[in-house]
Amino acid sequence: VFDVTTDGKLTNKKIWAKTEGSGKGLPDGMKIDCEGNLYCCAQGGIHIFNKDGKFLGRICFPVQVANFTFGGVDGKILFICATDRIYSIRGKVCGVR
Repeated sequence: VFDVTTDGKLTNKKIWAKTEGSGKGLPDGMKIDCEGNLYCCAQGGIHIFNKDGKFLGRICFPVQVANFTFGGVDGKILFICATDRIYSIRGKVCGVR
């Protein structure tokens, strides 16, 4: 996270959140839900953070995940691209379209 000055310069660099845990994967494929939480594919699954960078939890998978999207009529189905398959999981909140 950076502060942006009026002339467009970036200052006050700080870490907003860290993905940690076992399993394969690197941060990729970030999305935001309608409550402002950030979802990010990383080690072992999809990591979820609130707007302040607090780790809320992880949706775990047996294989590496690389990207995902919110979909379905109500936007509450996660479609997840993994190493050798595609998963779908119904969630409680919708993604931001």
